[in-house]
Amino acid sequence: MKKKYVYIVIGVLALGLIGWMTQSKETATLETSKAIQPRIVKPIIAAPVQAPARVAIKAPTPKTSTPKIGKRVEYTPPALPDLEALKLQQTETGGYMLFPVDSGESQGHMEIQKDLRDPLTTVGACTRWIVGCVEPGQRSLDDCALSVPQCTTDKPWEEEAHCCPASCFDSYATLRESGVEPITAFDTVYFADGSCFPGLEDLLTGVSPAPPAHY
Repeated sequence: MKKKYVYIVIGVLALGLIGWMTQSKETATLETSKAIQPRIVKPIIAAPVQAPARVAIKAPTPKTSTPKIGKRVEYTPPALPDLEALKLQQTETGGYMLFPVDSGESQGHMEIQKDLRDPLTTVGACTRWIVGCVEPGQRSLDDCALSVPQCTTDKPWEEEAHCCPASCFDSYATLRESGVEPITAFDTVYFADGSCFPGLEDLLTGVSPAPPAHY
């Protein structure tokens, strides 16, 4: 049941992730002249070489001081596409089917539910705003991560406007100040870890059901 639920609600992230995939190359060009490449270190018998540090999947604890990363910019995200105009098959849950999913262990489908609001869709809306905001030469990933509307409660799926928790930017800025590249820091905090989003871990592990919040 848990896997099927994840298949259904994860479709809300599709629009944000598509934008991320199409803009990631432009963002990488703007933010850094070269990507981080793995290195092969030849061992020295006389003096052992310490292995290079790796970025942990877990986002760091934000510093107590206010991070100085990015500048405030103005951006208004475009409206979501008209799902009815796409003529997609409607599902029994009221969403629109993208494609069926068969993992071999369970079956289901990926769908978009335009008005579904829960911790998982909060991640999608937050990252969609940041990714859509990035404009090479005008608005950097640092700028957009700083400028996205911040959530004012611990239940962002119930807030009127889409937002990002302030702790997400704090963790992102902490990584950036330590020398981590923008895209790597963004991926670590908002996707690989995600602990800055209230209720997300409990939802994905089945500890708590999805809140019935629709708009």
